Amino acid sequence: MAGMKMNIPEILSKPRSIKELSEILKIGERALFLFLMYWKFMGILKEENNVWYMQEEDCARLKEFENIIKHEQNIMECWNTSQNIIESLKNSKKTFSQEDRQLYLSAMNGKNLEIIGLRMIREYRKNGPISYLEWGNSAGQMSTIIAKFYTDAKITIVVSNQFINSNDLKLTYKKMHKQVEIYSPEDLYSKVNKFYDIIHLYNTVHYYSSEELKKTLLMIKEQMNENSLLCIADMFLKDEECENYMYLLDWITHGGTNHLYIENVREVVSQCGLQISKSIYLREITTDLIFIKKEG
Repeated sequence: MAGMKMNIPEILSKPRSIKELSEILKIGERALFLFLMYWKFMGILKEENNVWYMQEEDCARLKEFENIIKHEQNIMECWNTSQNIIESLKNSKKTFSQEDRQLYLSAMNGKNLEIIGLRMIREYRKNGPISYLEWGNSAGQMSTIIAKFYTDAKITIVVSNQFINSNDLKLTYKKMHKQVEIYSPEDLYSKVNKFYDIIHLYNTVHYYSSEELKKTLLMIKEQMNENSLLCIADMFLKDEECENYMYLLDWITHGGTNHLYIENVREVVSQCGLQISKSIYLREITTDLIFIKKEG
């Protein structure tokens, strides 16, 4: 945000040296160099032969980064205040407002989903047309990534959240010239009689009680055959990484207080007669991927 306020993106729409940029901003060259190195490390700036510049994809990455910062500011200023924490402790059903939700979706999706999608596709390891089911809080955005790799993919999205607008999703996929089916969880279970090759459940398990998660996994199980791959992707507490305990305040204040450890999810998966084939921790986005198959 500091760089945005200094108008660095506009200034670096034209390649500039540190010296030139320092004179424009009236900032010491050494401090400015370190600041630009931070931007470069975050993937929102390029440098060649001591010349710094931004391209279109860098601006897109900066926009994603800006959304994350806004979300974090919103959490600290609006959600993780002492009064709000007290109110949330007394009322565990408190949830995001519409505005909060949009900031949250912008922060949680984006590049995170691209990384998860690539690992999921790598794990599936099959070519040809696939059927793909997206379930959870990724708001239909993971399907757009899958569609880039499997151009003939038949996409189904389960909308289980009031903040996800089905009409907006349909418009998004219409622009991509893709057909998409959208269901509520109950409609998918009662009306759809088909198997899916890849099923993705993202950023969702913390909002389900054990019984709700078990019910959801059993519904999903009915949509799986012996070749189907289910991927649960989410953030979990890890005793060896004390910094991620900051998630606790976030979860308390927006209602995601269940299945805090990955072991909690593994237990429910086992109860449903499903088998975990692999578990991967993506440290760069502090997200676990649990790959699940249907027991033979």
